[in-house]
Amino acid sequence: MKVTIRDKDALLLIQPLAVEKYLAAKGWIKTNEFHEVRTLCGEFKSAQWRKFGRETKIADGVDGVDFYEINFPLTRKFADYSQCVASMLSTLEKIENRSQLDIYVDLTGEPLTFNPTEDLL
Repeated sequence: MKVTIRDKDALLLIQPLAVEKYLAAKGWIKTNEFHEVRTLCGEFKSAQWRKFGRETKIADGVDGVDFYEINFPLTRKFADYSQCVASMLSTLEKIENRSQLDIYVDLTGEPLTFNPTEDLL
């Protein structure tokens, strides 16, 4: 069963440091590229993470490497932090061929509880 985590409160439980540790442990490389976002509350940065995929041959014969990329905030102060987490979970789900729930447990150390009688009403 494929589950997409959309609950904002659940997504906000995932800490940026936990994401950094997880990505590093899974072979992702933090690049030196940081993206700055200016808001009324101040300036915030996000880090760019890359993971190389399978090697490919480019049409002109030059070897190339496919890579995946995740841009993730270094702070939860981003207004769309929960959307960033949701996007990251979706990307990891596809790359790792694992459920978002399993990845969520790895990132938070806690299972996500779901009560269909309450959560679907």
